[in-house]
Amino acid sequence: MTMIPAFGPWTEHPADTDEEKRLASAQQSKTSPLSVDKEHETGVFYGSGKEPYQTSLASCTCNDFVKRKKPCKHIFRLAMELGIIDAAYKTGRSTGERNEAQISFADSVALVEQLSDAAQNAIKDMLYYTSERIDDRQKPVTCHDLDLVPELRTSPLLHENPYPLAEVLNDLPKPLVVQILNAVHRDDKPKRNAAKAAIVEWLVRNVPMLATELPPCASFSFVEVFDKAADIYTDDKITGILYNLKEVYTRLSSLGYEGKISVDLGIVSHADYYTGIVFKGYLSEVGQSVLKGGRYDRLLAEFGNDCPAVGFGISVDSVARHIEKLGGAPKLRTPDAVVFGEKGYVVEAMEYAQTFVREGLTVENSLFNTLDETKAYAKSKGIKKLVVVGSEITELDI
Repeated sequence: MTMIPAFGPWTEHPADTDEEKRLASAQQSKTSPLSVDKEHETGVFYGSGKEPYQTSLASCTCNDFVKRKKPCKHIFRLAMELGIIDAAYKTGRSTGERNEAQISFADSVALVEQLSDAAQNAIKDMLYYTSERIDDRQKPVTCHDLDLVPELRTSPLLHENPYPLAEVLNDLPKPLVVQILNAVHRDDKPKRNAAKAAIVEWLVRNVPMLATELPPCASFSFVEVFDKAADIYTDDKITGILYNLKEVYTRLSSLGYEGKISVDLGIVSHADYYTGIVFKGYLSEVGQSVLKGGRYDRLLAEFGNDCPAVGFGISVDSVARHIEKLGGAPKLRTPDAVVFGEKGYVVEAMEYAQTFVREGLTVENSLFNTLDETKAYAKSKGIKKLVVVGSEITELDI
């Protein structure tokens, strides 16, 4: 749990779940300020609004602060920039700077089609590479084909980054990185058996002239669809919906699903009872969706139970055909553990469950609201271990 120090009108206190999210967002490169006035302890940030946000340690003009009257990610980032909050943060192009460079999907397709086949393939490779990256889809991609660089530089689809010395070194196999390290005569350099990332970090910081010695290349990055949409739709309701959708995307990405999620802001369901997000699920080598669903907040009221819900339907025939194609369903066995997430820790519980999966174990995420219900379920299924994820992680033998 992060302890937030006293600053501005805010007292020292441990961060709650919402503040942890805003602190994490404040550390991202997309929250980089446009400018910071250290003397007056103020900053200017790009955002989803038409005008940049004016931020001090006490207030911000963004919608989040205006509605909550509590520190937003911009206030937290300003406190980090001023050294008040001791936290590492990334720097780079802010959300607004990326927004200014964004164009519509239709125009993007037209611009891609104007490029040579080689340049189109380069962009396709970049898209594939960035779709597998977690945390920040604006991470740069290195292009080593210098014949393509001039053409890619002219495309509004891409932003060119400074010479990516760290990327060049990271692209090299460790033996070559160690050879470079051996050529540097410094007593404080890392040992040969140090992690490659540590060696690269030291070389970039202490031997920047390597940029003129290594093979030249260029670095490009793409931009996000959510921030552009927020810039187009300034209505508070739409902004809130986009924020929620982005939160869903970010949480799913944190669970390892980035690169497997496609966001289409133009989907409209034929069913008129949906009131929020709609989604479809696909299987590899199956040419149509096998799962469809969405959010409906008022449907159940027509049946005497007024409560919001999310539901979906599965095409059993499509799934069965796919399983048959794979040689039949695997034999089910009793899970090694069931993971229960306390209120506010459901995503963290799902993340923790992945540690069991990586160890080759079988695990279930509890779908129950209470710990007692989860215990009863585990006993009924013969599951021997129950893991409770909250502010602390506790493993219980059933």
